[in-house]
Amino acid sequence: MDLEAARNALKKTKPPVERHIGQQATTSTSSSAPPPEPPPMDADQLRAMKRENFACNLDLAFSVLPAKATPGGGAAMPLEAGVPVERCDREGVVETVCVPLDVRSARAMLGHMTVDKSGVVKQFGPMPGVLEGDQEQFDAVKQALGRAMQSLAEGCPESSGFIVKLSSRSPKDASLAHPKFRELYEKSLAALHSISGYSAVPCDTKLVALYTAAKEVTCVHNVDEAMALLLASKRICFDLSLDLKFPEEFSLKIVVRPWVNIPMWGEFRAFVNNNKMTALSQYFSQLFFPELTDGARCAALRDTIMQFFETHVQPHTSTLAGGKYSVDFIVDASNNVSILEFNPFMISTSSCLFDWSNEKDDKIMHGELPFEFRVHKTSLVDVPGAKAKMSSSLPPDWVTLIFTE
Repeated sequence: MDLEAARNALKKTKPPVERHIGQQATTSTSSSAPPPEPPPMDADQLRAMKRENFACNLDLAFSVLPAKATPGGGAAMPLEAGVPVERCDREGVVETVCVPLDVRSARAMLGHMTVDKSGVVKQFGPMPGVLEGDQEQFDAVKQALGRAMQSLAEGCPESSGFIVKLSSRSPKDASLAHPKFRELYEKSLAALHSISGYSAVPCDTKLVALYTAAKEVTCVHNVDEAMALLLASKRICFDLSLDLKFPEEFSLKIVVRPWVNIPMWGEFRAFVNNNKMTALSQYFSQLFFPELTDGARCAALRDTIMQFFETHVQPHTSTLAGGKYSVDFIVDASNNVSILEFNPFMISTSSCLFDWSNEKDDKIMHGELPFEFRVHKTSLVDVPGAKAKMSSSLPPDWVTLIFTE
């Protein structure tokens, strides 16, 4: 089976969603069988996956977006001895500082990983220079990460923390085992109960609180917390290992940003083909937000995001992956829009409330059918059969919290 066939074999189960077509809306349901185990990939397939998965990473996106019109915006920071640090400010993008990695740095990080590496060793084979752990280079990466965080703290004194990730993906999978997770869940649940609309859907509210806690534990405050989060992530372990498989093409960076306190309902994913936005969805596909049930508000959000795209993104991205990509936006309480990140237009990128395996959805995302904006309009949890469906897609502890406590 070739790479594309393997990807196309991956199906995603989606709950009922309300589809906004212009000013109209219709409801539909799409579902599929659980995804099969993907077949092993040979070297050519792994190389293709690396190139495609990293095709729309932040580095490439920054190469096409204009620098901020401020003194020093987009300029490289003065380099000190050791691992360099790069300032990557671009118009419309959340403030960003990058720590470029090289093969030695990646191996040093893998050597200090706290997750089980047997899976990636089985996938990619033995990786010389990893198991012994290069302490000197690891410390150099930490020092560079500290300089990046210090730079952002000086430029964003109002920020309460930082987000760290690779230029490919975030370490969000490490959040569930975080010691502060339950405390943050209880705090988030109490806060949601005070917001109009949430008390009427208690199970949905618990699910939103769980996702909120999972997001908030990724807010780090110092170098040790940042590195601990990265090293506890299987996603980070996989991406470092994949890039190391082809050291002559190694390209990953650590990305550092100030923590931006955006409500969960304010994150959206757009799909772009031929440099035209073809589809837009709420980002968190498992969640129901009362804030998105008002048709007029959704129409205003749609128009605001579209206008931002046409003004700040579209004029600069015709060459970005051939004008075919997805882009994540955040919208704050004042309706200010920012770019969060770019992703490749491919099945390994979550389609949110669309479905790569659905023929109609695929045509919409490719621009062969009219643009749609999708959000959930009704409860996803307080309906018959919801527990059985969610038991197969959520951590068991979450299912217990949602339905029994």
